[in-house]
Amino acid sequence: MAEEQTEQTDLRRAPRVLGALEARLMNLLWGTPDRLSVQDICDRLDDGHNYKTVMTVLNRLVEKELLVRELDGRAYRYRPQMDRAAFLRSVADSLVRSYEDAYGSEGRPYLQEAVNGGEPHAPHAAPFGHPARARQAGASLLALLLGVLLALIVTRAVESMEKRSLPGG
Repeated sequence: MAEEQTEQTDLRRAPRVLGALEARLMNLLWGTPDRLSVQDICDRLDDGHNYKTVMTVLNRLVEKELLVRELDGRAYRYRPQMDRAAFLRSVADSLVRSYEDAYGSEGRPYLQEAVNGGEPHAPHAAPFGHPARARQAGASLLALLLGVLLALIVTRAVESMEKRSLPGG
């Protein structure tokens, strides 16, 4: 129970959107098993980012609990606190909660329509023989589809930010 509550607390803290440099730094760190120093990260960026700017953004990601900072001799080394999939899931969960908080159950058919590619929801006969079981299965399917849709939206947003942050992007 305590582990489940900690996971929910972590999900509530997840930011919805990363800035362009934040996204680049997170993707760089997600892409390596190594703990990297600020200088290591600057060297891998290949576009002359200012050391102090990179250090400031890394420290903000530590404050947002997305990175862990560990002292190694005289330099700090950084690593992600969660993997990319867990981050995307937390962002998707946060988006769904925000949508439901704002629009309640009245908004669900519109989310389902968006998941279906614009096709309005067409009611049909209960495939499980009992309307209650059909509703439960439909709710589970809707939750799964919403998670997939939101993960795609977040992934595209992060990719878009990465492209904008690259020279000539």
